[in-house]
Amino acid sequence: MDSGIRSGVDIAKAIASGAGMTLSGRALLYGLAAGGEAGVCEVLDLLKSELDTTLALLGCPRAEQLSPRFLAPPPCSLRRPCGPRASPKMRMHCALGSG
Repeated sequence: MDSGIRSGVDIAKAIASGAGMTLSGRALLYGLAAGGEAGVCEVLDLLKSELDTTLALLGCPRAEQLSPRFLAPPPCSLRRPCGPRASPKMRMHCALGSG
């Protein structure tokens, strides 16, 4: 996956979605601009730390074990349309932006 990877959480979501690998050019360029080679190393360490934290919070010991079951369900607007046929409770749920 090569788009929008800016954190360890983004890496975990991409892998859980089926990506075999991810690219994170923008974050590395920011590190390079701010601190040269040391800045790039710091960004890579930060991404690894964030990924490790995300895996721990998910209860998943290894990134290779991530799967779609670790992803949140889509927002309600994608599961069930909130229109005139929806119940009043569902319309309120959608109006509040809860998903």
